[in-house]
Amino acid sequence: MYRFTHDDDDGILEIGIEGSLTLASFPAYAQEFRQHVREVRLCGRPLRVLIDVSRSELLATGVADRIARLEHELFTSALDRVAVVTPSALRALQARHIATSGRTQTFATMRPARQWLLAFAHHPMRRAA
Repeated sequence: MYRFTHDDDDGILEIGIEGSLTLASFPAYAQEFRQHVREVRLCGRPLRVLIDVSRSELLATGVADRIARLEHELFTSALDRVAVVTPSALRALQARHIATSGRTQTFATMRPARQWLLAFAHHPMRRAA
């Protein structure tokens, strides 16, 4: 199960994943993710995504591979950033393995993850909404 929320004030797209993200559910997840990314891009902002996987299971290899391809497809700007929140060292390792672009950091809690993302909100290339 997953949920997407977008806060127009801080520009962060939050994704919460609980339980298992399966191969069967991945196409719907990817479609919804793409839609949210289109909306952010229309505002002229870089992507700032906070993914909370603290209540999720480890991803199956096939799902992890698809997420890696989706990241490569969607995160195209050097200003895009992804913060993955998980207290699990194993899930953090998996997130670092999936995210090969250098735009992703893992955090044990939400607060430092959000602070890291917001540090990029005032970049000179960010356009005002």
